[in-house]
Amino acid sequence: MIREINELILLLDKNETGFTLYRVFGKSGTVDIADRKKDHTNKDIENEDLYIKRECDKINKIAPYCFSEKLHLPEKLQNEYDEIDIDKTIYHEFAGEFANSIKLPDGVMQIGNNAFYNCKKLESITIGKNIKEVGSDVFMNCRSLNKIYLRSDISDITGLKQVLSRISSEIEVTYIKEEKVIAKVLYPEYSEVYDEIAPAHIFGRNIEGEGFRARQCFDGGKADMNQYDTIFPKASAEESVKVAGKIALYRLMYPYMLGSSSEVLYMDYLKNNKNEIIGSCIYDKNIDEIKFMLEKFSGDRNMIERAIVVANETGFGEAAALILKYRRKKEDIRKSRYAF
Repeated sequence: MIREINELILLLDKNETGFTLYRVFGKSGTVDIADRKKDHTNKDIENEDLYIKRECDKINKIAPYCFSEKLHLPEKLQNEYDEIDIDKTIYHEFAGEFANSIKLPDGVMQIGNNAFYNCKKLESITIGKNIKEVGSDVFMNCRSLNKIYLRSDISDITGLKQVLSRISSEIEVTYIKEEKVIAKVLYPEYSEVYDEIAPAHIFGRNIEGEGFRARQCFDGGKADMNQYDTIFPKASAEESVKVAGKIALYRLMYPYMLGSSSEVLYMDYLKNNKNEIIGSCIYDKNIDEIKFMLEKFSGDRNMIERAIVVANETGFGEAAALILKYRRKKEDIRKSRYAF
């Protein structure tokens, strides 16, 4: 069946408990299937089998190759797909290199094999906490994917571990609840190498990078941040300052399950690398992270002056104005100390 929702055209098929999404047509490379602001009711249609009230909520499966240019459809849907009558100068298949960002409905529990295969420009995906099953090679060749937005509290049971198991590149996870950022966690890149053990032709699995260990830090589907913190001593030695700095910064900004010893370790790392870390925040245009660094180290004149230079070089006016504001505030405090 074909449904038009929120300026999207969806190709759906009914399953045993809801609906499977097979294809999306949209006007841009940014798609929000999870938008709940509109009431998708239609009083003119009485047959519930033909009309899905609040269709987005009832999509619980993403079909294999759903967002890939290589489309796999059941025979009964192929005719509907071939007969879709749309203006192709306005609507495009949300697939392959046309896909930049997508928000999936909260009800999605299963993502099929190769669902995002070859979406080379896909940068972010938003998911709910109900995912139970993630197929193989779901994000194969998604070279730009670097952000997952999870509509959940960090203390909730989620399917994040299953999703992360399909991503070996560096990925940033942001927990969102009621439109507010609850937490951020960085999972570094890791690599797997299979070495042949001669002469038996047995292959041994060799995993490099703390990113793999970070992805195992879950307890019954809940993020175990105490366990996650144990990766930092090795990660800080092996990863770049940009990567290790993000790990430390996010844990201090959102200190869920953060022990006092780990807090000291993270803060020491920020202090010892503050110039490079705030510079990375400016380059990435992360204003909340910049504010945090300024609040913690606004007394460091050298860091402030270097940060102003970086902000001007990158043309990030909001950051430059914020840094100057902190500098003036500190200067006013110093002047007041010597005023008689």
